[in-house]
Amino acid sequence: MRSALASGFLCGLVALSLPVSGAEERWRKVKGASLQSLFQDKEFGDGVHFECYLVQQDGVHVRLMLNGSEAWYGTLQKVP
Repeated sequence: MRSALASGFLCGLVALSLPVSGAEERWRKVKGASLQSLFQDKEFGDGVHFECYLVQQDGVHVRLMLNGSEAWYGTLQKVP
């Protein structure tokens, strides 16, 4: 009895963690001018986790600064 109850509880938890699908998602790649246009005059965020970054460049090197500290660092490379 205990095993069946635990098994049912576990199945319920798994079911609750599955995404509810009311409509089909239609993700697409965004590149080039469309990518620039997508973010132009907009701020990206979820309302909680993102803040504005200060962008600094040194040749091909780019870093994103947040509150005076480096948050992200990377190198720009041409897309093949």
